[in-house]
Amino acid sequence: MKLGEALVRATRNCGELVPKYSQHLLSALLTGVKDPEPLVRASSLSNLGDVCQLLSFSLGPVVHEVGSLK
Repeated sequence: MKLGEALVRATRNCGELVPKYSQHLLSALLTGVKDPEPLVRASSLSNLGDVCQLLSFSLGPVVHEVGSLK
């Protein structure tokens, strides 16, 4: 959970470089969303929401994965 929060904090500090690394960042957070532990899933979903807000229109090729989360 702390790792996800650190990723979000680093994403906020990156500014305009965030879209360049969005593939790797979002895949890491999506892995946490599929974790069997409920607290890890909740934290990952929260972090994913923060990162998606920071990316705004730069979600690109992973938008279908984000939209199909269950």
